[in-house]
Amino acid sequence: MGLAMVTGIGRTALVLLVTFIGSSCVVVEDRGLSDGSHRLPSLESSLPRWTVNQALYEAMEPGAGSINIVLADQRLTLLDREGSTVIETDCSTGMVGKETPQGHFHILGKIQDKRSNRYGSYVSESTREIVEPRSWLVARPPGTRFLGTSMPYWMRVTWAGVGIHVGGFQRGQRTSMGCIRMPEGVQPLLFEKSAVGMRVRIE
Repeated sequence: MGLAMVTGIGRTALVLLVTFIGSSCVVVEDRGLSDGSHRLPSLESSLPRWTVNQALYEAMEPGAGSINIVLADQRLTLLDREGSTVIETDCSTGMVGKETPQGHFHILGKIQDKRSNRYGSYVSESTREIVEPRSWLVARPPGTRFLGTSMPYWMRVTWAGVGIHVGGFQRGQRTSMGCIRMPEGVQPLLFEKSAVGMRVRIE
């Protein structure tokens, strides 16, 4: 997965751009551009990619803008109040049968350390080992308890449970159960600049 190393979110947006491939960590030199933006180098892979305009990011007040998600492109954009692109990133939305809803929404809540209350695993009560990895497909086995899937930096978009959060995926693939999955390296940046009531458009 791609990871943007962050030092002091809201002050220095990006320091290094890092890509994890398997168990290897490849540190890529920060490629700051003349307009203050940073870009992940082009990689012939399925890893998510994103760009951050550091100057606009540092200048943006939380909630002072909007989020736009284009399902056809599997792309999320954070815009400032003038409509300029602050963050542009790959994302992954709902798979067939679990499509992400389209329309105009707002951020309804934010939880940094969130676990799903619908999707997760059944784990042993004694050893905490995973007994059944897909809790929503089976009845709870005896001697187990439910452990919701981790959804860090959760931003609720609908009261039906759709939100924007960290989640693994390959570029261009719709892999979620309806939420918008985001790269681990960029979602904390989006979380920092979002606020309850912020506009979200999904088209």
